[in-house]
Amino acid sequence: MDEIRKSKLMAMLLTKKEELLSTSKKGMATFINGDSRKSHGSGSEDGDISVSLQIEDVSIGALRVRNEMLRQIEKSLLKLKENEYGICDECGEEIDEKRLHAMPFAVRCRDCQETQELFEKTKMARELY
Repeated sequence: MDEIRKSKLMAMLLTKKEELLSTSKKGMATFINGDSRKSHGSGSEDGDISVSLQIEDVSIGALRVRNEMLRQIEKSLLKLKENEYGICDECGEEIDEKRLHAMPFAVRCRDCQETQELFEKTKMARELY
């Protein structure tokens, strides 16, 4: 991988990481400050409590997804340092930069990913029948 591509990918990964960290910090602050419950009524009625708890559950789910994305980005940064990032695990070809920008932790090129998804769908269909 040439140094220009490597530095572009490093910058992209670090930007995504910072965006995720910022969003996660804001989400956590909402829970710590109790803002998520304040904004949905006093909490004295069962309906208000139920809505607040459902919103918290969704927010916690989103935090978990962001945490997993951060973990994958950290893994990608390590692979980049080892000159293994952006290389398809299946065919060994470089993964297109557009794909990496859309999904920074992609481990397969588009063609290999489509083949994998088709294989998984076929396997699931066989298990159902």
